[in-house]
Amino acid sequence: MNAAKRGKIYLTRKKGKTVILLLILTVVTALLLLCGTVWKSTDEAMEHLRSSMGGYFKIEANIDKGYANHVTDQLVDEIMRNEDIEAYNGTDIVYALAENLELEPGRFTMEGDEKAKLARVIGTTDSRYNEYFSLGSLVLEEGEPLAEGGRDKALISRELADRNQIRTGDTILLQMYQENETQEHRVGLAHEVEVAGIYSIKSTQNEKTANTAECDLVENFIFVNTGSIRDMLWESRGQRIDAYSYGVTFYVTDPRNLDRVMGEAEQELNAAEEKYVFTKNNKTYEETAAVLERLNGMMLSMILVFFFVGFLVLSLVLILTMRDRVHEIGVLASIGYRKRSIIGQYLFENVCIA
Repeated sequence: MNAAKRGKIYLTRKKGKTVILLLILTVVTALLLLCGTVWKSTDEAMEHLRSSMGGYFKIEANIDKGYANHVTDQLVDEIMRNEDIEAYNGTDIVYALAENLELEPGRFTMEGDEKAKLARVIGTTDSRYNEYFSLGSLVLEEGEPLAEGGRDKALISRELADRNQIRTGDTILLQMYQENETQEHRVGLAHEVEVAGIYSIKSTQNEKTANTAECDLVENFIFVNTGSIRDMLWESRGQRIDAYSYGVTFYVTDPRNLDRVMGEAEQELNAAEEKYVFTKNNKTYEETAAVLERLNGMMLSMILVFFFVGFLVLSLVLILTMRDRVHEIGVLASIGYRKRSIIGQYLFENVCIA
């Protein structure tokens, strides 16, 4: 009788021992598979996190050292040659009178001042990568984001849209406003932009007070394309602008490489000349990744523990089983079965249960 046939007979006759070994193997295997699944899921979550929550760094002109308008289009092109950078967003901020809008009231409304119509106009290369939107403070709930290369498009808040009965596709007028120690006046003709989208406010750092000016209220922020900002500046100042007054944000494909990529950018720009200010923002990714990494480590530890405990329990059970079968081994050996055949029978039994 061959080893396989003897193994089948033993498993059939010793049902109790077979069931016990089967239960032990089932529990250990299930625990290992469960931990392995969670471990794999955390790896996938971290990969998704890196792709969806990329770190970024910002380059601004060092105004405190007397430099301005140094973050130019040419500089952006040079930085974007780095393959580890996936996108960028340039930012400009000007103040303009919203001719045909009633703004959320603030300090100047109560004073009856003309600046009650003054809104903060934020120029952005791609609104998806503007910090207000990328960090979730503002969420575009209607319409389309402002894309690179666009012109004469705008995003306004839901509060501003409802107050003025504005929908996507409507137009608003913006007139540049200049203020200094000797004069406050309108500059140039009113610039017309089309409302491409409406955003809602999820969070804001500044609370509204009686002294808050209209232009400082998030509800009155108006986002426009970089091209629109430059057209408005051309119309008011008569000169073309090819730099970003509030710097450029560069997004890296993998936040783990942020320090290296930013270091390469600093070397390329020779930042030692103090013309630029570099700011890194990787906090959100690092905080979230730290939690996932701890979970990943816990799962790996649990897998090792379960594997060791399972191996130990199985070893003890098999050793006890072998002791109970010493008589059987002696009988098989006495009638001429070789050690190889006897060992093959035991391996066959365990493999069948597994």
